[in-house]
Amino acid sequence: MRPNVLLIVFDTARADGFEPYGAPAGSTPVAADLARRGRAVPMAISAANWTMPSHAAMFTGRLPRALGLSKPLVGRSLLNPRKILQANADRILAEVLRRNGYATAGVSANPWISHGSAFSTGFEHWAEVRGEIPRSRSARDRMEQYLRAVRGRADQGASAAVRLLRARLRERDPRPFFWFVNLMECHSPYLPPRPFTHRSVVGRLRAADDAMRYGNAVTMARYSMGNLEVPEPVLARLRHLYRRAVSMVDHTVGLMLEDLDAAGVLDDTAVILTADHGENLGEQHLLGHTRSIDQRLIHVPLIMAGPLDPPVDDLFSQPDLPALLADRLELEANPWAPVCPPGTAVSQSDLSSLWSDEQVEHLARVWGVPREVIREAGPYATILDGRFKLARTGDAEALFDLDADPGETRDVGDAHPQRANELRELLDGVQADVGVEGRTAYTPREEAEMQDHLEALGYL
Repeated sequence: MRPNVLLIVFDTARADGFEPYGAPAGSTPVAADLARRGRAVPMAISAANWTMPSHAAMFTGRLPRALGLSKPLVGRSLLNPRKILQANADRILAEVLRRNGYATAGVSANPWISHGSAFSTGFEHWAEVRGEIPRSRSARDRMEQYLRAVRGRADQGASAAVRLLRARLRERDPRPFFWFVNLMECHSPYLPPRPFTHRSVVGRLRAADDAMRYGNAVTMARYSMGNLEVPEPVLARLRHLYRRAVSMVDHTVGLMLEDLDAAGVLDDTAVILTADHGENLGEQHLLGHTRSIDQRLIHVPLIMAGPLDPPVDDLFSQPDLPALLADRLELEANPWAPVCPPGTAVSQSDLSSLWSDEQVEHLARVWGVPREVIREAGPYATILDGRFKLARTGDAEALFDLDADPGETRDVGDAHPQRANELRELLDGVQADVGVEGRTAYTPREEAEMQDHLEALGYL
């Protein structure tokens, strides 16, 4: 019988938050142990710098623009990828594994990754969990939720995900399983519960205030433009709480593995830990994850342990995960092929502003900056070979030597024109955009719920 597969995606988790990628010893012991028993791929690259296109690429084995996920957000109208994913149902990972005899189940804590947007395609059991970080439009409910958060008693769905997986273990059938879990703890606002932070109630109130003041789209945009300064003590608190949130998701994985072990199935389960994208925490005057395509956003952890062999190359393109699993599981018929030129990885992002035209005009006048800067500096696209990275922002282009300049501060295109041209031609070859045909809007109820969640997460 084929082995089980447990795919855990840490939302907004940058690679360097984990021990195999340079985090301090003891900060993520579960990830470290899995890496010792398997492998942590040195440079895994996500397909995009935000959740929806990254997950879509990971599920379908196609890059975002090849799927038609260009500019999925317009003003405050949220365009739903439902029809795109339904049109690609025959190549969605869960559906292919289901057809090959797997019992499939998914748990998502992220509002983008939902049944309403068709990410549940192929899953026989699907659950959406919402933690107790404030998300209600009701002022009374919001205050009650904030009080729970500042007292250290609320999470973003991790505990509910653990309970659901325990239930699946009790009810599982004889087939091998494919289980997917999305955990939101590393996403802003960074308010991990006790015991993952030992701050006092006053300290947690300050952290909650930091999140409301600085963890929103307006502040992040102004900060990136140099129009606003975030005090260094605030950045220090954000970074501390972010590290503690990473420790919490690591602990959550440990609980899941203990349950698998107690049920006698851990040795037969391939465990895959990764992330959809990373996060900027003040580096190069950036916060959040939508205003650049730097390595802090697209270099994600990828750790595999168990009965399936991990990737052998040091550079791995995350949309190739379905093809990797098809190879390791020896699926006779599958729809996937490598999506990037050999020896490279590609990321693309066309996130449009969530602000309306009227809001953009107003902010441009108040801040005295061009409208285009407020909307987004993108679109973004990048291709890298492990050492060199060719990055495009709008019409601008730069080549970075990641070995000599990991912070991507110096354009070395003039010093390496041949490599720049080679990567440019390769990137042009995967830039196809199939357009926006087939996309639909959320229903009014779905859109209201999404607006609520996005406001709580700082996008609005």
